[in-house]
Amino acid sequence: MNPFTEEFLKKYEEQIRKLPLDELYEVMDIIKKDTSPERINIVKVRIQELEASERSNVKYSLNNNYYTLHTKQTWSDYFKDFLHDLRYGDSYVNEPQTLPDKDGFIDFIITNGFGLGIVLAVLFFGAGAGNGPSVPYRANPNGFHDFKLDGVLTIIQLVPIASTIFRYCVSSTADLICNYWLAHHKTDLTIASVISLHSIATLITEQYTGIFYSSAGPIIYFIAWPILIYAVLFVINAFFPLSRKFRPKNGLSTVALMLTLELAARFTQT
Repeated sequence: MNPFTEEFLKKYEEQIRKLPLDELYEVMDIIKKDTSPERINIVKVRIQELEASERSNVKYSLNNNYYTLHTKQTWSDYFKDFLHDLRYGDSYVNEPQTLPDKDGFIDFIITNGFGLGIVLAVLFFGAGAGNGPSVPYRANPNGFHDFKLDGVLTIIQLVPIASTIFRYCVSSTADLICNYWLAHHKTDLTIASVISLHSIATLITEQYTGIFYSSAGPIIYFIAWPILIYAVLFVINAFFPLSRKFRPKNGLSTVALMLTLELAARFTQT
C-alpha cells in the first residue's frame, strides 16, 4: 500500500527541485529506507539531472553507500534559514511526521534541559562566588537567595527561546529533515514552553503578570493552572497522538487561552 498520496508526492517533488545537490544527497540518505520507492525515485531523478550539469563542481565521496558531504554553512546562513522558517512555516522538505515521535520529544527535552542547566549553573555558582572557591556553597549564608526569586524565574522563562534558536542554528539540513519539531513546530512549541514556565512562576510566586492583567491572590490559580495544563498537553500532542484533530498548527492558541482567562479574571473582579 502506498503511504504517500498523489498530492503529497507532487508537493514533495516541488520542494525537492528547490534543493541544491549537496542537500539532495542528505535527503537520499534519510529516505533510502522507505518501503515504497516513490520519494526515492523523485530524489534520484533530480540528483541525476543536477549531476549531469554540475558534475565537475560537485565534491563528495561514497563510503559504504553513505554520502560524505563537503559542505559548510556560515552562522549568517543558519540565521537566514531560521528567519525564513519563522515567516513561511515549513522548512526544507515536506517530510511527514511519524507518530509517536519519541526521538523528537527526547531532543526537545534535551534542548530545553541543556539551556536550563546552563542558566541554573550560572546562577548557582555565581551566587557563591563571592566567598571564594574554598568556601562550600552550603556554607554561604547569602548565596542563591541573594537573587530575587521573581528575577530568577523571569530569566528561566526565556530559556526555551534561547535554547531553540541555538539548537536550530547548529543543526544541519539532515538534522532538520529528520527532526520534525525543529523544522516545523519550533516557534509553536517555544511559545507553549515559555507560557508553561510563566504559569509555573506564577504558582511559585503567587503573583501573576500577564499581557494586560496583573493580580495576586486566589484568582491567579484560576489563570495559571488551566494555562499550564493546556500548554503541557499542547507540547505532548506535538509528539504523541493524543488528538489528531487538534494537532498544533501554531502556538497562538495558547496565547488566546491566556488572554481569555485574563479577561474572565478581570470581569469577575469588576
